[in-house]
Amino acid sequence: MKQREIRNSVALALNRRLATVSAVAGLVRSARNKSLRRAGARIRLICLIDLVQDVDLVLPVAVAARDSGRFDVSICQTAWLRKVSPRAGALVADAGFEPLVVSRKAILLGMRPKLDDIDALLMASESTSAPHLFSHTLARRAKLEGVRTFVMQHGLENLGLTYREGGRDVEFASDHILTWGPPELLPAWVPEQRRARCIGVGIAKPAASNAPPLLRLVHEKRLIVGVFENLHWDRYSPRYRAAFLRDLTATAMAYPDKLFVVKPHHAGQWLSKNRAALAGAENILLADPADPAWERFTAGAIIERATAVITTPSTVALDAARLRCPAAVAGYDLDLPAYAPLQVLRGAGDWSTFLAQNVGDHRAGRLDNLDEFRRRHVVMGDARAAILTAIEDQLRGGPFSPIDYIARGLGLPANGRRQ
Repeated sequence: MKQREIRNSVALALNRRLATVSAVAGLVRSARNKSLRRAGARIRLICLIDLVQDVDLVLPVAVAARDSGRFDVSICQTAWLRKVSPRAGALVADAGFEPLVVSRKAILLGMRPKLDDIDALLMASESTSAPHLFSHTLARRAKLEGVRTFVMQHGLENLGLTYREGGRDVEFASDHILTWGPPELLPAWVPEQRRARCIGVGIAKPAASNAPPLLRLVHEKRLIVGVFENLHWDRYSPRYRAAFLRDLTATAMAYPDKLFVVKPHHAGQWLSKNRAALAGAENILLADPADPAWERFTAGAIIERATAVITTPSTVALDAARLRCPAAVAGYDLDLPAYAPLQVLRGAGDWSTFLAQNVGDHRAGRLDNLDEFRRRHVVMGDARAAILTAIEDQLRGGPFSPIDYIARGLGLPANGRRQ
């Protein structure tokens, strides 16, 4: 906690220092955007990849932007991510990008990446929440230098957009927030100033996985039940965790003819660190992302092979719905209105009932709730194209006066009131 406070203090001090040069940067950027508007020049876009899950959201947009011929695209990847997720680095390389690798410290110090030849910054996640410290710091610096900033919705329950933790809210530094669904359907507690910055575009991450075949499952004859956990999240009480693990084990033992493939959250990895909690059932297979054999496989690769999915509250439920795989959410003592009309499990009996209704010959007749769930949360269409259009519209059609850009860099709207 002390280290986090120090890092936050350093970032705040740096942003105050950068504010002294924002006026000049605003003038320079204003001239650049006037040129973009007049000549239709290619937009110079930089994409930040910092957290493990960022690559799945950002990379499809980066590829589409590059292939469109309307953007010059570069990818900035943190050295931390390069170390903890070989998969992320491999995906970026396979897509034909040579990323700029920078340290998180350099981002905090305002040293890297250089933004003087950049028009727009795209991030998968950014807010005042602690895990987003580095992207938030970069977003604030980019605004001070006159770069237009865009952040994507990165989860079904996204802090500041669709979810509040203990009633606490967060704020976004980015100029524009690219949401999965229509901004008007965001919860009533979302401030109008924030809602006005939202643009509904859909989900850029492909529904289907492009990972190689899961060799551990290729020859598996049993029906597969995908089970997904993010038990590291502090929203869960000890009672919740105990109930989830108890019911998972009991259900697996009651269905010995099925294989339960349990996938921990790619970053949190709670069950990877608590393997003993799964003792008792021989038909449970832990898809441990800490194991190199499993690290390159995300939820989609398992969902594609599963006959049904059970998950703690997470975006996995929407991933399953997009792939039309029956899904249920372990709820227990949590109120989960965002997941309606999916089945919410409150006990071991609910687990068994869900499986009895959604495996084998019963599966085809129980997909309407998946389609309704998907429609509630996602704008249909090509999200990648919608994101590129949003970026172009904002850069080529937005306000270009020097005063607007100076104000924007200081966190002030055109009317002079602080956001």
